[in-house]
Amino acid sequence: MRRDGTRSAAAERERAENLYSAVNDAYRTFKDPVKRAQYLLGLEGFDVGEQRSKDVPPELLEEVFELNMALEEMRGGDDSARPQLEAAEKNFAGMLAATDQELLGSFLKYDESPSRDIREFALAKALVDA
Repeated sequence: MRRDGTRSAAAERERAENLYSAVNDAYRTFKDPVKRAQYLLGLEGFDVGEQRSKDVPPELLEEVFELNMALEEMRGGDDSARPQLEAAEKNFAGMLAATDQELLGSFLKYDESPSRDIREFALAKALVDA
């Protein structure tokens, strides 16, 4: 009987550890706006895998190329590229903050919507935004 109790306690402990791990994973997913969006879209069957380079706008690729060139100049001792890089960093930080705010707004609307069907919600949002 003692052996069964030990197995039962060990099994219960393992189950508790697995549940604790799942809760932590869920928290990390829902804490990050991008991971949350990917998770919710994935639940509804939308493939939100990694972006492929063919999906990137050419203007962005050109800007990244120019910034990489400026970084190389700085690494080589030419400090004249610093203002360009600092401006780009400020610009990207602003774009990231704006995107995060837009995602947060969409999450709030989704959470408050009577329909939890993400396809229906996305269509309604697209119609409102158009």
